[in-house]
Amino acid sequence: MKSRARSERAAARRRAAPARRPVRGFTLLELLVAIALLAVVAVLSWRGLDQIARANRALEAQITALRALGAALDQIGTDARHAATDEESLGAAVALRGGALMIVRRVDLPDGARRLQVIRYRVVDGRLLRQTSPALATVGQMRGALAGVSGGTEVALVDDVRGFGVRVWIDGRGLVDGIPATPPARAQADVVPVVAARQLDGLQVQLQVGDTPRVVTRLMMVGQ
Repeated sequence: MKSRARSERAAARRRAAPARRPVRGFTLLELLVAIALLAVVAVLSWRGLDQIARANRALEAQITALRALGAALDQIGTDARHAATDEESLGAAVALRGGALMIVRRVDLPDGARRLQVIRYRVVDGRLLRQTSPALATVGQMRGALAGVSGGTEVALVDDVRGFGVRVWIDGRGLVDGIPATPPARAQADVVPVVAARQLDGLQVQLQVGDTPRVVTRLMMVGQ
């Protein structure tokens, strides 16, 4: 009796247990669809990363250009603040000549001596160049530097320059486009003179760089 009861319970458990279904894998079509979806996601991700990288490079280039632009304007301002007088310069200490901004400035040598230096800013092939003469001590050297005699150094300050303009501030007249060309009588001494008057008080320098339509404007004092 007991063995029969156990057999019946075992049979009942077997009937109650769910039937095992065979394990089903992915079909070839499903695998191909999954691979295609992964490829699309990978392409979209790569394009997104490429756009981010390009935007980052463009932003870095703009930041570099703005830094160079700011440094160039600061340098022009420094040269203008140290501008000599018109009599020291044997003419206009600040002038526009041949499309270039020319500034004759004072420089102090390590031994304490003061000399003059001719600075020119001009745009060549889209680059703003700063050309400097050696320190000048005699009238002959000054005349040679004013005539554009070589012997100095030239440094590119800003690339991709699209516009470069200069206006001057004259006390009592305000901003004017031209720079007066009324130099005082030339000195006859062999050494560059040290005192005299100046015709203008300030500069307005405008620079346009790259494709941006914005023009950067800076006002600068002369000879302060």
